[in-house]
Amino acid sequence: MTRRERLRRCYFNLDLDRPAVYSRTLFPVNDSSYDELKTYLHTHTELKPCWDSTRFESDYSFESSVEPYSQDFEPSAYTPL
Repeated sequence: MTRRERLRRCYFNLDLDRPAVYSRTLFPVNDSSYDELKTYLHTHTELKPCWDSTRFESDYSFESSVEPYSQDFEPSAYTPL
């Protein structure tokens, strides 16, 4: 079964050829206890590369102000500059 067919079957809640398993891919550096697992995952799975989402973030400037409402509640307002 191709990964495209597997994905389609997941969306439509149909039977698959194997169970879905999640495994993290960011293992500790210089830790040989993960070598066997990393080798197995590399040869028997379709690991997707990780990507850094922080490159899409940008620094936005905000102005913060407190708007008094009552003694018990003071809502804060954040407006972009």
